[in-house]
Amino acid sequence: MKLLYLASTLLATATIAHTQATALIIFAVELIELEFGGALMFTIESSISLSSEVVEEELAFTAETNWAVGAGLRGGQTVMRFAPDVVVDDIDPVAINVVDEAFWGNVQWHSTIQAFGQDIPISLTTDITTQVIADEEGAAIFGVDGQIAPDGVHIRVDLEGFRAHWMAEDASVTFSPPAPT
Repeated sequence: MKLLYLASTLLATATIAHTQATALIIFAVELIELEFGGALMFTIESSISLSSEVVEEELAFTAETNWAVGAGLRGGQTVMRFAPDVVVDDIDPVAINVVDEAFWGNVQWHSTIQAFGQDIPISLTTDITTQVIADEEGAAIFGVDGQIAPDGVHIRVDLEGFRAHWMAEDASVTFSPPAPT
């Protein structure tokens, strides 16, 4: 009898891993060369897979980058491409058996952009958010329309003479079910 109880207790506390969603993040940034006032707009698009597992009474998430691309645009024409490194960390867990729980995850992009005859190191950081429903088995349903956090995209340009700002009207975050394998 004790063995049966032990087995049922272990099953009840086992974690169940799920691939839950794919987040597509798109935004635009304007890079400005301060001395002469030159500007370059660039876009970054990223696809991130979110997986989860039940840990106690919460759904804990991990993320993996599927792909990330950037493109510099001048006059509507692509003048350069780059592949930023993407780091997704600090993803808040959500309670299970709750409807419309807030999902928050921190996303960072790091790259060196070749523009204005220079290699310009740049880092961008933001939080993405949407609503999620998680059941006791660990399955989650994400709201399709996500958002970049209200405080926007924080940008650090690591070369004097340049600054950048994100273009809020050109930003989107969309969640979808994972692609079939």
